[in-house]
Amino acid sequence: GLVLSKLKANIAIITHTCNSTIREKTSLQFQSSRERRLLPTMATLTIPPVLSSPRDDAMHLYKAFKGLGCDTSAVINILAHRDSAQRALIANEYKVMYSEDLTKRLSSELSGNVKKAVLLWMPDPARRDAIILRDALTTDIDLKAATEVICSRTPTQLQHLKQLYHALHGTYLEHAIQAQASGDLEQLLLAYLSTPRSEGFEVDRTMVDHDAKALYKAGEKRLGTDEKTFRVIFSGRSRAHLAAVSSAYHSMYGRELKKVVKSETSGNFEHALVTILQCAENPGKYFAKVSFICIQNLFCFAYSLSYLVLRKAMKGIGTADKTLIRKAPTMATLTIPPVLSSPRDDAMHLYKAFKGLGCDTSAVVNILAHRDSAQRALIIHDYKIMYSEDPIKRLTSELGGDLKKAILLWMPDPARRDAIILQDALTTDIDLKAATEVICSRTPSQLQHLKQIYPSLHGVYKHLEDAIQAQTSGDLGQLLLAYLSTPRSEGLEVDRTMVDHDAKALYKAGEKRLGTDEKTFRIIFSGRSRAHLAAVSSAYHNMYGNTLKKAVKGETSGNYEHALVTILQCTA
Repeated sequence: GLVLSKLKANIAIITHTCNSTIREKTSLQFQSSRERRLLPTMATLTIPPVLSSPRDDAMHLYKAFKGLGCDTSAVINILAHRDSAQRALIANEYKVMYSEDLTKRLSSELSGNVKKAVLLWMPDPARRDAIILRDALTTDIDLKAATEVICSRTPTQLQHLKQLYHALHGTYLEHAIQAQASGDLEQLLLAYLSTPRSEGFEVDRTMVDHDAKALYKAGEKRLGTDEKTFRVIFSGRSRAHLAAVSSAYHSMYGRELKKVVKSETSGNFEHALVTILQCAENPGKYFAKVSFICIQNLFCFAYSLSYLVLRKAMKGIGTADKTLIRKAPTMATLTIPPVLSSPRDDAMHLYKAFKGLGCDTSAVVNILAHRDSAQRALIIHDYKIMYSEDPIKRLTSELGGDLKKAILLWMPDPARRDAIILQDALTTDIDLKAATEVICSRTPSQLQHLKQIYPSLHGVYKHLEDAIQAQTSGDLGQLLLAYLSTPRSEGLEVDRTMVDHDAKALYKAGEKRLGTDEKTFRIIFSGRSRAHLAAVSSAYHNMYGNTLKKAVKGETSGNYEHALVTILQCTA
């Protein structure tokens, strides 16, 4: 079926979307500098920003600041659903409307780890990099943190970063590095900052083989290590070139270049080389890995929707194959700003990748992974016109195994992907937990679109509701059908009186009585907006000293429990 059979397939394709432009960050108080260093990779793994009015957002933020205490949840729910450009517009509108700086107001209203996170999250990515590097190189000295930021950025990003660093701090980034680093690490970082490198996919195969041989001679073939050769090649070659060198090295000498680096070097110099290499071979996998490590230690920013979606996706790492079907749609909507590209040029590059002996799989993935669903649709359109064949069929014939399954599931737009996954989970490889998670993690507008698309798949059941009725029963079936059909607001407004009423009703339906009134849970969870349910959860905790999530887990079980918990987590 369409179930992704191995996590490797998900990582191979979905994490490619987390490419070298991943720079959105938050900052929490972690238990180690390692955790602080990893967080910068997180926040660009986001749900697509909603279309919003900066003026309305500014007004809602102002309301959140008024009264006794700041409505922190409302603040984060607004900012977490906006990208950096939208947040900049909100800050501008806020200043115009209320004659005060939004960042300063946030600083005064928030506190602790949430304050630190939001204040570092508000600037654009390059400015955040500059702030983090300033701290790592002057205040809380952490060369590993500085190394990881610098070595995971593209040449374009680094040029912008250097300019901002000087503008913000009145000194050059290079001078800060010279003051804190030394030896091979210092020389590598300075070279990596200053050496021009291509950001394209083209490589010179002769030069690739030359570099692979040079690295072998500089490391494994000799006693001791010629660090200069590693330094020159790693700081002076493009990511595409280094990825090709890594592949050539393995073919020539039967050993991974990464393992060679680890055995021939040490300390922060080793970490710098490994970071550069990982971001060349598979930047998405690199960022997915470090984000997962970071997420394991998060404890205070859990009500950020962006974080919740990411955490949910990353929990798929290490799970059984069947579980992955419900992770794939969430992970596939974790997006980065798409690359500006020509669909015609992309179609040409894909065609070239298909030619010759065997498909250039890396080129295919590198092209498609840097485009959003709308761009991929344009590529498909142009490819058909230029070469009189369907690129989907060509991909089917050129690729194989898990990668083929992953790409074919990844190519459709998100709503069609949901429909395909649900059809499989409800008819072919029955998995009610997967179906539950897809449905209960979608917004009303997404569900309406999904229901419209489902019949076009021409499956066993014409309508999604028919499939649910055929495969589910009892409370779960009724909840899913109600969740699909009940209109719910997608705004942030809540009725505080109704919030308190629902919190009391849920208490009476669960903890206060023997047995559980599932109908009350069903009606409230399927009929209220996300903002309302988030407020109910907070009110419940204030009234009864127990979290609503724990109450749900204590009162329900199985897939019905999973559905309620999923709905609740997606309200945060």
